[in-house]
Amino acid sequence: MPYGSQRECPIHRAHRAIEKARVRRKALSKYTRKPTRERLLDKLIEREVFVDEQIDKIAQMVF
Repeated sequence: MPYGSQRECPIHRAHRAIEKARVRRKALSKYTRKPTRERLLDKLIEREVFVDEQIDKIAQMVF
């Protein structure tokens, strides 16, 4: 039996991951180490770039 996230498209999964990372980043303590903050921010940027690339690919297929 597949998980629900396996049935949805990669773009929607990425949007959920972005939102999850934003919430986690916002909830970080002010004492959180800088490398941890940077890793979380890098992950967030990476996912946003992935979504943009996927949307561009779909736009090219449509037009």
